[in-house]
Amino acid sequence: MDLYYHIIPPSSRAVLVLAKRLDVKLNLISIDTRDANEMAILTKVNPLQSLPTLIDDGQIIGESHTVLIHLTSLFDKEGSLYPADLKIRSAINELLFFDTNMYKCFVLFAMPTVIKRQDPNQDMLEKLLVCVKALDSYLQDRIYAAGDHFTLADLSLAHTISSLDVIKVKLSDYPNVERWMAKVLPEMPQFEELQTRAEEALATFLAKQYGAKCI
Repeated sequence: MDLYYHIIPPSSRAVLVLAKRLDVKLNLISIDTRDANEMAILTKVNPLQSLPTLIDDGQIIGESHTVLIHLTSLFDKEGSLYPADLKIRSAINELLFFDTNMYKCFVLFAMPTVIKRQDPNQDMLEKLLVCVKALDSYLQDRIYAAGDHFTLADLSLAHTISSLDVIKVKLSDYPNVERWMAKVLPEMPQFEELQTRAEEALATFLAKQYGAKCI
C-alpha cells in the first residue's frame, strides 16, 4: 500500500502512528505541497489532492479518518481500536466528526497567522477554543475519549490537540484535556518523534519563507 503524506499536518502523522502500532508496512511518499511537480503526482493519483492519501490495491482513500478506519479494519486483530460494538463505534464516529470540525477551525486560524503572517483572526480563534473547551468538558469524567480503552477517537483527537502548541494555546488551561493527553501518549508509538519532525519541518519552511527560524 502507498501512503502519500506530508509530515506537518497532524492527520498524516496520525496515520503513520497507527501504521506503527499495527505493524503495517506502508510505501511512504512524501509530498511537498509547494512543489508543482509533486502536487501533479498527487493530483494524478487523487484529484481531490487530499493528504494523507492511501492507495490499497487500486482503491483511493483520501480522507484521514477514512484511512484510519480502513487500516484498522484490515489489521487490528484485537478489534479494540474500532470495536464492532455499535454504541462504542457510534461514540468514536461522533468524535471523529468533532475532530474534523476542530481541525478545520485550527487550520483556518493557523494558516493565515502562522504561515502567511497575517493578523490573528480572533473570531476564528474563539471558534477553535470553543471546540477545545467542549472537549475539556466532555473528558471531565472520562479516562479515554470513547469507551474504557484507547480507540481511534483518542488517536485522531490527540494529534489535532498536539498542534495547538503552534499557536501558543496552553493545555494547562484545559486540565481534563491535559490529563487525557498524558494518558494516551504512551499508546501512540513514535508520536513524539513524528511531532519533532513536524516542528522542524515547519521551522524550516518559515525560515525559507521569512528568513528567520521561528514558530
